[in-house]
Amino acid sequence: MVTYPDNFMQEQETVIAQLVGLASDPDVKVIVVGQAIPGSVAAVRKIRGETPRHPDRDGRAARGSGYREPDRRQSRSSRISSRAGRTIVDVAHKMGVTDLVHYSFPRHMSMELLARRRDIMKQACAEQGIKFHFVTAPDPMGEGGLPATSSS
Repeated sequence: MVTYPDNFMQEQETVIAQLVGLASDPDVKVIVVGQAIPGSVAAVRKIRGETPRHPDRDGRAARGSGYREPDRRQSRSSRISSRAGRTIVDVAHKMGVTDLVHYSFPRHMSMELLARRRDIMKQACAEQGIKFHFVTAPDPMGEGGLPATSSS
C-alpha cells in the first residue's frame, strides 16, 4: 500500500513512480487506486504498456472515481463510484452501524460523481435504518492547505 504525496497536484511524477513500482512487484496481483488523482491515468497507461504481463494479473490496474481527469476517466468509473456508495452502507449495516457520517467539502460535492455517491449513500442508509449525517470538512486544497484540515 502507498499513500498519495501531501502535495499530489505538484507531485504527479511521484504518483506515477509509486504505482509503477507497485506493478513491478510480482507479489502484487492488482492495483486499486481509490481516487484517480492527477498522475494516476498516466501511471495506469505506463503499467499496462511497460510492465511484463503476469499470468495472475492480466487486468492489473483499476481506478476509482476520477476527480481531475474526467475526460480520461474509464466509463466504468461512474459505475464503480455509484456502487461504492451502496456497498459502504451495506457493509456498515452488516457491522451493526447505527449512524454513518460522510465527511466532504464543497469542491468535491460540486462534482457530479461524488454528489451522486453521497445521495446513494443517504438513500441506502434510509433503506437500512441507518442515520445518515453529512459533515462539511475543510478542503485540503483550500485556504490554509493541508494544515487547516488537522484538528487541534
